Formats: sequence, structure tokens, C-alpha cells
Amino acid sequence: VERPELFNAVLCDVPLLDMLRFPFIGAGASWIDEYGDPRIASDASFISKYSPYQNVLADGHYPKVFFNTATSDDRVGPAHARKMAAKMLGQGHDVLFYESAAGGHTGASDLNAEIEESAMKWVYLYQQLVR
Repeated sequence: VERPELFNAVLCDVPLLDMLRFPFIGAGASWIDEYGDPRIASDASFISKYSPYQNVLADGHYPKVFFNTATSDDRVGPAHARKMAAKMLGQGHDVLFYESAAGGHTGASDLNAEIEESAMKWVYLYQQLVR
């Protein structure tokens, strides 16, 4: 969201996007040492400057984003992708959203699912970048 004019496509796989609420979503509390603690005012002030969820704007011009997540992801749960896709749709932005019921943090649960997800991503990239 910092420089959307540089991109015609964004493939956002199992994303961590709400940096001010991550400690309260799934396993997020375990990342405080890495990202800071948004419950501390000075950390929240810094984090809020780069948090995608807090910085996507209704009047921003973004490429069509493809969000890809998995219901069973126990590291970065689907809430981040769901929230961001819903917010962007609510602001009038064009997004694609895919949530696999299985697969966990790495995505696809088996070879067929991996091929299917890869095909969706390649078609999306082709449509955004080539056509």
C-alpha cells in the first residue's frame, strides 16, 4: 500500500496484514519480539506507519489483489486476508480471494490442490501483467 503505482499485480499469500491487532489473532502474540508490541504506544506509533490494513485508503489506486489463505493455517490464520479483502471491497477496490479449507500455512494440502492453486495464481498474473 506504500507504492501501489509500481505494481499491476499483487499476489498476497497467507498474509500478515493487521499489524496493530496481530497479537490477538491466532499465534500472533509469538511475533511480538519480531515486530514490536502494538499495545505499547511507541511501538504502535511506529507499526501503524507500515501496517497494510491500517494504511489502505478508499481513494488509493491499487492493482487487483489476489488474496490466498487457508482456513487451517495455524500460524497466520485467515483472519488477516479476510479482513483486508473485506476492507478493500468495502472501499470499492477490486480484489480476488481464495481460501483453501485445508493445507495449513504452506497452502495446498496435496499435489492436486497445489496444482490448482498454482494454476489460479498463474492465470491471475497472466491477466494482470500480460493481457
